[in-house]
Amino acid sequence: MKLQYKNINSQFEKIQNLENANSASEIFNISFQLLNLAMQMINLGNILPHEMNNLNFQQQINNCHMQIQNLAMQMNIMNNINIQNNNMNKGQIMNNIYIQKEFRDCNQDQFLIHIGTKFELENNDLYNWKVIFQGPIGTPYEDGFFTLKIKFPSDFPKHGAEINFASKIYHLNVGNENTNEEEKNCGHICHPHLNEWRATGKVRDIPNYNVREAIYDIYDLLVKQNVMCPHYEEMYNLYKNNRQKFEEEVKKYVQKYATEPTTPFKKRNNLF
Repeated sequence: MKLQYKNINSQFEKIQNLENANSASEIFNISFQLLNLAMQMINLGNILPHEMNNLNFQQQINNCHMQIQNLAMQMNIMNNINIQNNNMNKGQIMNNIYIQKEFRDCNQDQFLIHIGTKFELENNDLYNWKVIFQGPIGTPYEDGFFTLKIKFPSDFPKHGAEINFASKIYHLNVGNENTNEEEKNCGHICHPHLNEWRATGKVRDIPNYNVREAIYDIYDLLVKQNVMCPHYEEMYNLYKNNRQKFEEEVKKYVQKYATEPTTPFKKRNNLF
């Protein structure tokens, strides 16, 4: 039995590092080997628990399970998302895992679920998301369904994602193509957190800033406009001097450009 333990341990040490995985086929093979070793460890541990403790295999099993979870996540990405499997290196694998975790966390976030938010991959591309959310209750945006586009850089999370409005929206802090500004600024969101995150991958005073935090910030902008960084002076003057007229303009845009999506969409919980 001890010899069998040592043999398993030797195999585990050879394959437990992701550094050895440079292609999809290698990742699949390693994951299956790890799963098989974990099952062997557990079976032998049930037969000889004393030997298992002496050889510290419990920690090996835990490590093995962790590796399996990471590899299973990566396998899911490769099966369902359009990427170049044969050219993946360790850095690309880890980037994909980070983004996959962001996607999972966003879809499980209870606040985002309650306010009515839907996350999708565009064309099954992990690096390009579409987000649909409902406007905040009690604001002139509340009847709207707004679309955001999220684009992740190849070196995420070293640099944060770029998030823009795809829906036309009348807002102090969002670029609007009906003005004379360059088209590249259309949908651009002026927010210090988003700007800093995109440039540096982090935000001062907010540890572990992520996509969910970014969506919170954008949602808050629809609750309260940021008069410190308006995109347009004319719009700012209207907001400052004639709030009623400003909100009428907002509602015109909502009715014209932020209609309810035709695809299935779970609406917000108004009791939240």
